[in-house]
Amino acid sequence: MSASSGDDSEGRRHPALAFLVRAWPWLFLFMLCVFFETWARASYGISFLFNKFNLQSIALFAAFPLLLGLGQTFVIIAGGIDLSVGFVMGLAAVVMARVMQYVTPLDPALALLCGIIAAILISLVPGWINGTLI
Repeated sequence: MSASSGDDSEGRRHPALAFLVRAWPWLFLFMLCVFFETWARASYGISFLFNKFNLQSIALFAAFPLLLGLGQTFVIIAGGIDLSVGFVMGLAAVVMARVMQYVTPLDPALALLCGIIAAILISLVPGWINGTLI
């Protein structure tokens, strides 16, 4: 009888501990935000979280992964799964950067145009292969 009562106590947790286990990622994120906000105000006298530049940077750098996720959502909803989308996006970004780096000494506007064209062309190859195989 004592063995069964010991098993019951192991299976149950204190309600506060259960809450901490469930909420730990959010609490950790909150603690990080408080730490960086305090550090920025103490060191530089400015807000870390709510300044205009920081919010613009977050919006700018989140745009591409959000668009990628949106496209991936449609693929998953349609019943398929295509994990190569992230790979193709990374490949296109690297090829675009290398082409732009090579062409920039000639003309910056031409470098941008050549980089975009190279990224589109290099993305067509894996896309065509996936479309043909699937």
